[in-house]
Amino acid sequence: MVEEGKMNNKELRSAILQEIDTLLKNGVLPVSTDHLKHLSQQGSILEHLMIMKNEGLISGDLVTIGTSSTPHRMTNIRLTYIGIRTLAQTSDEKVTTARESSHRPKAGKND
Repeated sequence: MVEEGKMNNKELRSAILQEIDTLLKNGVLPVSTDHLKHLSQQGSILEHLMIMKNEGLISGDLVTIGTSSTPHRMTNIRLTYIGIRTLAQTSDEKVTTARESSHRPKAGKND
C-alpha cells in the first residue's frame, strides 16, 4: 500500500475501486467502510466514498446518526457501470505504460 500522503486522488480512487472489486469477487457482502479503512491513513475514507458516490462511480447506503443526520459509515458498496469502466481504463493504462517502458531502448545502447 502506498502512503496516503504520497498517493494522489486518482491513485486513491483507483485503489478504492480495485479493493471494492476484489472484495465483491471474493464474495464479501456487504462491503462497507470498515473493509476500506486501511486505504486511507487519515480516516477520511467515508469522505472519499461520498465523493465517488456523487460522481456515480459507486453506489451504497449512507448510514447517518443523530438528528443532524451526520454521515457515519457507508454499507452495501458496489461498483456502478461507470465505476467498472473507470477501473478497466485504469488497468488498461497501467498495461500500456508497462509495455511502453519495456520497449524503450536502454540508454547507452547503439542498435
